[in-house]
Amino acid sequence: MHLTALNEAVSGMERTLAANHEEAGKDRQILLIIRNAADEQFALPLSLVSRIEKIAPQAVEITGGQRHMQYRGGTLRLLAIEDVAQVKPRAESESLAVIVFTAGGREIGLLVSQIVDVIEDEFPFDEQTFRQPGILGSAIIMEQTTLLIDLFGLVAAVLPNWLVKPLADQGVDGMAYTLLVVDD
Repeated sequence: MHLTALNEAVSGMERTLAANHEEAGKDRQILLIIRNAADEQFALPLSLVSRIEKIAPQAVEITGGQRHMQYRGGTLRLLAIEDVAQVKPRAESESLAVIVFTAGGREIGLLVSQIVDVIEDEFPFDEQTFRQPGILGSAIIMEQTTLLIDLFGLVAAVLPNWLVKPLADQGVDGMAYTLLVVDD
């Protein structure tokens, strides 16, 4: 009789511990810490990053007023945080980092001066103080105020057509139309 009660109590504690561990894990994030200017730190979720490329500044080309680079046999459009957000401009350096991510089904690169670190922890973010286009908020990370980059906000501000699904693909009722063409 006492053994059954003890087993039920232990099972209840195990469920509580598992729920607490699962709940604590929800707040943990893996962030890529970067710098644009030497004294301004940024972070973005590592889960959004496809690749990180190290390039020479000369690899950045400007055509038609748009910054890009040759990448994997094609062209990769490049953005910079200062294109949208009110932050210090990217520092001149011997090499740049390009953070490649996908937005609107296309790859795009974010130019930054320096990759600092990748860290995993719980980060309580302040969503009000520094919020602006391209910046979701801030947190204290590695003893420095760190701005959280809104990658999709950057793309929406600079390349709004990349994130909009064409209406021609959908019917009035939201269903996709199929067009059958018959030719004799």
